[in-house]
Amino acid sequence: MTTLVGTSTNLVVNSFALGSGGFELGMFQFSLVGVPVALLTFGVLLWRARKLPAHPPEDTAEKLSYFLAADLEAGSEMVGKSIEQNQLRSLEGLYLLELEREGRLISPVGPEEILQAGDTLVFTGEVGKVQALQRFPGLNLFGHQADDLLATNLVEVVISHESELAGQTLQDVDFRSMFNAGVVGIRRGGKRLEGQLGQIPLRVGDCLVLAVGSDFRQHRNIERNFHLLSGSFKRPQLKRTESMLTLAGFTAVIGLAALEWLPLFHGLLLLMAGLVAGKVLSPAELRRRFPFELWLIIGSALAIAQGLESSGAAALLAQGMQTLFAGYGIYAAFVGCYLMTLLLTETVTNNAAAALAFPIAWTTAQAFGADPMPFIMAVAYGASACFLIPYGYQTHLMVYSPGRYSMGDFLGIGLPVSLTYSAAVLLLTPLVFPF
Repeated sequence: MTTLVGTSTNLVVNSFALGSGGFELGMFQFSLVGVPVALLTFGVLLWRARKLPAHPPEDTAEKLSYFLAADLEAGSEMVGKSIEQNQLRSLEGLYLLELEREGRLISPVGPEEILQAGDTLVFTGEVGKVQALQRFPGLNLFGHQADDLLATNLVEVVISHESELAGQTLQDVDFRSMFNAGVVGIRRGGKRLEGQLGQIPLRVGDCLVLAVGSDFRQHRNIERNFHLLSGSFKRPQLKRTESMLTLAGFTAVIGLAALEWLPLFHGLLLLMAGLVAGKVLSPAELRRRFPFELWLIIGSALAIAQGLESSGAAALLAQGMQTLFAGYGIYAAFVGCYLMTLLLTETVTNNAAAALAFPIAWTTAQAFGADPMPFIMAVAYGASACFLIPYGYQTHLMVYSPGRYSMGDFLGIGLPVSLTYSAAVLLLTPLVFPF
């Protein structure tokens, strides 16, 4: 919140300011409010951090258990034998949790239980010990023989808020063909997942352990669907010279934009062209990383704003906002725009919240005949005030499951941070950007 390029939300708001008012926001225009707000909220965060749960180390293995599903194929020599006879009770690091048979769940599984063809065995425990299941003939992980994938990398990922997997099962999306990876285990906080993993609807924030093929990193949908947590899979790194030139180029673009010698957009275009010409970036990578969703949000919001203006709805909205806050003054209207944006960003993505709130804030400023800048900044600051729930922002999801946090943990830390953040923004913004 201290610079124009600190978050994509600020760039979205900047694009709306350019489209509606014909002016761009400065590189450090956010700083006079953003820096004090950042320091205050950081202090609150340090104060509340002691309230976070301290999970004992000895509890880690149990809490971080994944759930692995394996199918028993017909013709396996394990069929017709008991759990005890198949030596499934003495697996190092893994524990047979339950058994699914013809839609019926058997839990707990006794040592005398006789295995049948088509049974799904659900294990829990240390996912790194999954190779122990390979010695059992006819026991297949994620619906396929697992030898080729388990011989490669194990990668731990979190399903992102932009993922197309949310609400779908592994079978629905044909996961293995889609990513050349098999799901070895699934974890959803400390909750036990019952039944066959391939039939469980996935959720944003679920942790998956993947056994990935050799070309996993080349799939163009990896970064959209997952946040990488751990594993031997690494992105290709730039050479030292390429890294220095890229960093120098980016620093130069930011400096020129801050001095208002070159517009930020033009500078970034020149930098991108130079990186492509120098083969630091490839056209394929540009296509893979292009923010289609962000482009669609901005385009749609601008179209809606144009429609409101041409249809006369904008004038009616302005009259409505003026009537609503007429008895309370312009400051109340400013607070209303901020709170509306904050509510939106907790329920939709931050960029979408900015796109939806900006036309209303702009119209409100016009209705009161005020300088639109404080209302613009209210949208910018409000759209980044997502602190209360783990599903509102991608970095929340990256720590939610690995940290074994609960919704209550987020509220206990996020609520005082959100209140301090909001109070500071509502107090400082009108002082720095008068009405």
